[in-house]
Amino acid sequence: MGYKRICGLLATCAIILTGISIPVGAKEAVKSIDTCLSWSSAGLQVTGTTTIQPLATGKVDVSISAKKMATVGDSFSLSPGEAVTINCSYSPSWADLDFGLVTSDGSFYYVNTTSGSINKTIEVEEWGQYNFAVRNNSSVDVSVVGFVNY
Repeated sequence: MGYKRICGLLATCAIILTGISIPVGAKEAVKSIDTCLSWSSAGLQVTGTTTIQPLATGKVDVSISAKKMATVGDSFSLSPGEAVTINCSYSPSWADLDFGLVTSDGSFYYVNTTSGSINKTIEVEEWGQYNFAVRNNSSVDVSVVGFVNY
C-alpha cells in the first residue's frame, strides 16, 4: 500500500512540474537609437545615445487626405522617460507631414518631416494615454507605411 502511494505521489508531482515548466517563446527586440528626441515646453530636444526596448510594435499603413490628421491603432499607456520610435516612409516623398503622439487632452507632440521618411524617437515626460498620429500639412493625399515601437 505504501509503495503505490509513493508512486502515485511521484507521478502527480511529475505532472505538476511538467505543466509548470512549459517553455514559452518570447522575442526580445532591442534597437539602438543614435539620437533620441523628447518634447518639452521649450521644444524638441536632442539627447544622447540610448537603447530602446519596445513593449510592442504597431504596423502603419494609412492614407491621409490633404490637410487632415489620422490616428493609427489603439491608445497605449506611457510613463515618464518611455519612448516611441517612429520608422515610416510616405508618398509623395515631398509632402509635409507631422508624426507624433496625441495625449488624452488633445495635445499633439510631433516631429515634422518633408523627406519622404522618418526614423525618430519621441520620449514622453508625463504619464498618460497616447495615440500615434500623422498630420498631413500638404495639399495632396499621402500614403504612409511603416512601424511604430512603443
